[in-house]
Amino acid sequence: MKRLRLGAVLHFLIAIGHVGCLFALDEAFEAYGIREIMHQMVSGHVSWCYWPGVKERATMC
Repeated sequence: MKRLRLGAVLHFLIAIGHVGCLFALDEAFEAYGIREIMHQMVSGHVSWCYWPGVKERATMC
């Protein structure tokens, strides 16, 4: 039971970290050097890769 509780706590802490990161995404993308790619994805230039049901195209990305 201790491992299950530890796993739940760690999962919750990671979730909080992800939510906290939402407010600093631009800075994080800049740090990783993917800011332009992410901005293109948001503006719809490569969104076709993520349409549900289009597995053939998703493998091309």
